[in-house]
Amino acid sequence: VVGVFTAPAIPFLRLLTEAIRQGIHICMNGWIPGVGFIIGALFCWGSKYGYYHSVCLPLILVEMETGEAALCGAIDEATLVCVSAGICLANLIVTPKLDDQEGTQETLELSRRGLRINLLFGDFIEVAYPFMERSSLVNAAGYLASGLSTELLTGNSKEVLSSAYLPLPVAIILAQNQLKIALAFATAFIVSFSGAVISNLLPAVKKAE
Repeated sequence: VVGVFTAPAIPFLRLLTEAIRQGIHICMNGWIPGVGFIIGALFCWGSKYGYYHSVCLPLILVEMETGEAALCGAIDEATLVCVSAGICLANLIVTPKLDDQEGTQETLELSRRGLRINLLFGDFIEVAYPFMERSSLVNAAGYLASGLSTELLTGNSKEVLSSAYLPLPVAIILAQNQLKIALAFATAFIVSFSGAVISNLLPAVKKAE
């Protein structure tokens, strides 16, 4: 029934979705330095405040309508998956100092699960939210990682089409320019990981002083 009633609008919808795809790629063409950084930070912010499923995911689906991978999919992988995975790994290597033992154990269990899901199955950014809210440094590192990694994806957008709902190695292999997209993903991971490690060490340093 839905198909029957929407069939007359299909030609117009095709024009609309093509315009959306072109708009996404024009924004990420790298002509204006810093635009990629802003888009990455907004992607991270939007996910934190409830806009992922209403804005980000629909854009990914519109891009994939023609059977190709998505530029927003690559941004998703960088700003959400790799950022979250970096924070989770940092918690496992340098355990954050919490007041209660139960909270520490929960952090470790959540981080293990989050790291596994993000690297092997795809998008699980939600696991990083408690850690980003707990520490302004982790939060800032997450936004910085998102912005820098998305800026690295700017340029020829056709080279870095990918998806966040794949194992990380597959998301890299999917892209034409595997070196470029791997560098963006690594940047997101390393920056968020470094910020979380420093944040987890700070309470111990203050206590020692």
